[in-house]
Amino acid sequence: SITNLPPEASVYYSLTTPLNDGNFEEEGTLAEDPTQIKPYLNAGTYRIYYYITAPGYLTERGSRFVTILPIRLRIGVEGDSITKVYDGNTSVPELTLQSANLISGHSIVYEEAYFNSPYVSSAEFVTVYGIRVLSGEGEEMTDETGNYMIRLREGGLRLPGNITLRPLTITAGSSTKTYDTLPLTNPDYAITAGSLADGQELFAETAGSQTDPGTSFNAIASYRILASGMVPQIALMEVLEEEVIEPEMEDVTENYEVLTVSGNLTVNAAPGPGPGPGPAPTPVPTPTPPVVIEP
Repeated sequence: SITNLPPEASVYYSLTTPLNDGNFEEEGTLAEDPTQIKPYLNAGTYRIYYYITAPGYLTERGSRFVTILPIRLRIGVEGDSITKVYDGNTSVPELTLQSANLISGHSIVYEEAYFNSPYVSSAEFVTVYGIRVLSGEGEEMTDETGNYMIRLREGGLRLPGNITLRPLTITAGSSTKTYDTLPLTNPDYAITAGSLADGQELFAETAGSQTDPGTSFNAIASYRILASGMVPQIALMEVLEEEVIEPEMEDVTENYEVLTVSGNLTVNAAPGPGPGPGPAPTPVPTPTPPVVIEP
């Protein structure tokens, strides 16, 4: 800003060339408001040359150093933190970064972002990498990152984040049969709500038995969710140079909110025997011939 200007003063300025009586109109820029010089400059320190003239006054010329400080940018996202449902990896849903002191017309973009852990119990923050501030649209966009001060940690911006339990419903199988003195069981089960994360498998066991006519529950007795996709009941081994190596199996069950639903085991009564033979007929006595006695 410029103070104590005489009436009808004209102020010329240049960012590159010292101004004098012979070049101020050609090399200089006339300030629209003589009390202020407002060239658009990026953050940094500049030398501004000026030339001031007014009728009846001596010409004033010279230069001043001007420092433009970058804006401290506090970046966040909508809501308190970044949240996603457990999916077995550290990927982050698409983010919209924002800041209260971002200049109008500027936007914040980034290249990639990751959770610090893929697990519900240890995911605490998201690190965002490749942050830039841009202005304009389409192919006319300009990188404005140098005009902002962004606090980074280990090359990225840390933001609060958490991963929530993945819902899953497991339902035990149901069966029906006619009574045959043998117990009725059903080892089948199915996922009836929710889903597993990619590359993971469910292994469960049922506990239910019905022998006599009637109905009882077939419950889910135990379950495990493994990230390796290997059957836990079978010890899969690989022989390499006479060394037995057991493959690792990662149990990720604790990252799920599991609801179990029992099935039904029903044994119907066997049909009763058919009608038996009727009573034996009453025998008809055979007449006895009379006895004749001859003299």
